[in-house]
Amino acid sequence: MAHHIYTAVEGVAEVSVWLCSQIGQPVDRPWVTAVQVLLAPGGHMADVEAPIREIMQAELAGLPSFVAQLTRGALPVW
Repeated sequence: MAHHIYTAVEGVAEVSVWLCSQIGQPVDRPWVTAVQVLLAPGGHMADVEAPIREIMQAELAGLPSFVAQLTRGALPVW
């Protein structure tokens, strides 16, 4: 998610994403989602907030597919 935001949103210099899930709840519905952004010089939060929200919503919607691929062994785990 952080990499997607970093590469897709102009004006972002650094991104960290935190997801905190709850036992028994779907992985795509985390209890807490936090995105920390360091803006590039001249960047403005008003310019990056909406694209970041859109990316996070899309990424969260794709989590069930990601988990399925991970459990099948289709994705490497380091």
